[in-house]
Amino acid sequence: MKKTQELSRLFEPRSVAIVGISTDKTKHGPRVLSFLKKYGFKGKIWGINPKKPKISGIKIFSSLLELPVPPDTIIVATPPETTPEIIKDAVKIKAGSAILFSGGFSENSPKGRKLQKKIQKISLDGNIRVLGPNSAGIINRSSHTVLSFLTCLERPSKEIRTGPIGLITQSGGTGSFFHNTVAEREDGIAISISTGNECDVTMEESLGYLVAHPKVKVIALVLETIRDGEKFIKYAKKALKAKKPIIVCKIGSSKSAKRVMRSHTGAISDKTETYKGVFQSLGITEVSSPQELVEISYLFAYSPIPKGNSIGIVTHSGGTAVLLADNAEKNGLSLPKIGKKIKSDLSKYLQFGGTENPLDLGGIVTHPERYTDVISSFLKDKSFDIVLAASSPHPPKHTIKRVKKIKELTENSKIPLWNLWIAGDQARQGEKFLRKNKLPISNNITTVLQNVSNLIRYNHFRGSIKYNSNPITKEIKPVIREFTKMKPYRYLSEFDSKRLIQKFGIETIQNEKGNTISEIISIATKIRYPVTIKANSSSIQHKTELRAISLDIRNEKELRIAFNRLSKRLKTKINLDGFIVEKYMPGTEVIIGAIKHNTFGSLISVGSGGVLVELTRDMQTRLAPINQNTAIEMIRELKGKKLLDGYRKRKKANIQSLAKIICKISEIIHVYKDNIEELEINPLIFSNGRWRVADCLVKLC
Repeated sequence: MKKTQELSRLFEPRSVAIVGISTDKTKHGPRVLSFLKKYGFKGKIWGINPKKPKISGIKIFSSLLELPVPPDTIIVATPPETTPEIIKDAVKIKAGSAILFSGGFSENSPKGRKLQKKIQKISLDGNIRVLGPNSAGIINRSSHTVLSFLTCLERPSKEIRTGPIGLITQSGGTGSFFHNTVAEREDGIAISISTGNECDVTMEESLGYLVAHPKVKVIALVLETIRDGEKFIKYAKKALKAKKPIIVCKIGSSKSAKRVMRSHTGAISDKTETYKGVFQSLGITEVSSPQELVEISYLFAYSPIPKGNSIGIVTHSGGTAVLLADNAEKNGLSLPKIGKKIKSDLSKYLQFGGTENPLDLGGIVTHPERYTDVISSFLKDKSFDIVLAASSPHPPKHTIKRVKKIKELTENSKIPLWNLWIAGDQARQGEKFLRKNKLPISNNITTVLQNVSNLIRYNHFRGSIKYNSNPITKEIKPVIREFTKMKPYRYLSEFDSKRLIQKFGIETIQNEKGNTISEIISIATKIRYPVTIKANSSSIQHKTELRAISLDIRNEKELRIAFNRLSKRLKTKINLDGFIVEKYMPGTEVIIGAIKHNTFGSLISVGSGGVLVELTRDMQTRLAPINQNTAIEMIRELKGKKLLDGYRKRKKANIQSLAKIICKISEIIHVYKDNIEELEINPLIFSNGRWRVADCLVKLC
């Protein structure tokens, strides 16, 4: 039976049954009961225990089957082996959902995996939603629903507040860290969900729920893996439309086996690179730690979006000014020069500082009010899209006056005002004031400008997500089917791979195929030396490793020697289908790869080309298809971009033409995803003003 139950009975229940309730307050069941009462749950609560212990405030039943009405959610706080029968009873009474706290399932052993599959089948057939196993539950403070045992809930109830963030974790302990950190900041979370092993309710479904949640402004994810790429992409796109940024902290990796690929693209497009590319394709901001996840989530929640990347920085510390200037450049932020009028206005405020941007006021001990006066002047300067006020140590007695003025300036400014608060414990009350009033604030001088850049990038991405495709003709499908019938291998030979991509209008370096030495010499004479000779076979994916290629052959004598060597070396190793003679054409090289990914569908990659690509790992990946702007962005982010720009007197490559080829390959893998599994061009060479394919590999489905 297909599941039809909505998630509202799980995430916002009106009734809860706790299986495994007892008088031992250290156990998960009693902890959930105490937290439900502590945080003001307004629905019905029942306990389930065959021994029927006496517990104040709730009625205890010996079995789920005795309940007067079906509960919306069942908490299962019992050993793993008891779970299948409990879920069967839940199905019988038509309960809405169940949360499984216990570990010892798929993450533990073959026996545990078998047990989890059993629960999965029962829940699927019985149309009941299951969160977990190995879940830390749900904390939905906005609806007073706390179905969790986490230690963060032992804080005073007033410290676990509602707020603008929706949190999903696949690691329960990280959720507790997030809640504790947010509580210390005197802020809150609308709802947090721990999905655990995801035998039924997934991270992707939970993401969809948060996108639709009216109180969630920013979505924070702590991810180990993505199981359903199609749903993840669907809900990430919905989040973009809803103007709800997604921030991800990616930890660990999936335990499922990697698909083995023989192309360079497959080898270097590992999980880290793939996830990074998918996140970039969807406007998702990735951070490296839970601490960063907390900070950037609230900066995104409380800051208006800057219109551009021009930033004005005000501080009263010379060292801070220098550090921020360096970080602005690293993060692609512009530091406009201060205009003459503003300089004139500022002169009366400066003691030993200078009128550059970042602006250092110098000493402010005698006139600390000058700091906010200068900030006010910066906010009036139309050359700035955002202003950062960096508060370093200052006279403590002036702190409250300072932050109140900052609050006033923020409320009356059309330009976003961010605060870097590095004033130490003497000014802690100022930091608390800014946080309490939901003003954008950071304590991290290293990441604050990176987060400004992230917010600008997110806004830019939202404005450029339209994709205007020039559809690839589908008349090529019969040609692909013809190749499929002809070949005993799913990989095409280089010669056939080139024939196929030529059908799509992609130019190759002049080449022909021959079998005998006389044919090879004739071809070389025709296309003119210098030439390259390569073995042609559908069983060769990397010619360099097999020494199946000879480059820069200058005359017939060298050609005969190369032919004989290749023939003898490869005769017994591979099933040869002749030799390719190709015009030798050195130049600037790139690799373009496209694959049909098991989780995310069609992906397109571009990187520094040649045999060193796996060593340098200089590659950018995106979901396919892409547009011209995205292709250019991918090229610009390559470490080897300098080579394309004409490094050390090389000829500057045509970036626009390269981007068009990348777009075309992305369309091919998207349109023909049922026919082509991998398509790799390595290298694509820029020489004599044109991009041409030197080598190509196609793997058919």
